[in-house]
Amino acid sequence: MGCGVGIILIFFVFAAGGLYLFGLERDSAIYPDSIVVTQNSNYRGLPRSYIWNDSYRSQDDYNIVFNWYSQRFDMGPESRAIGSCAGMDKIDTLLWIRRDVSVFICQTDQGQLIFVDRVVYLR
Repeated sequence: MGCGVGIILIFFVFAAGGLYLFGLERDSAIYPDSIVVTQNSNYRGLPRSYIWNDSYRSQDDYNIVFNWYSQRFDMGPESRAIGSCAGMDKIDTLLWIRRDVSVFICQTDQGQLIFVDRVVYLR
């Protein structure tokens, strides 16, 4: 009986740790002091993949926001631009996990509008 309880306890510790890391990953794309405009989660592909589409608004200068995301996800320079918007993309692979990150930042009269899309695949 004691061994079964120990196994269940270990399972819950690992599950709690996984959920904690999952939450950290979700929060990693939120620009400091920005306002959340939308947050969409698509877990239909679980356990093989999940998708997060988020958007934020910030009053900070465009270059500051762009540089923060570029450094945060190690994206480098913009990969595409349309009008007053610029986008960056990055694909990371760690062991059997692949993460695609796309950030699109638009200058508006009300500040910077930030779109962050992330897809995580279990390979």
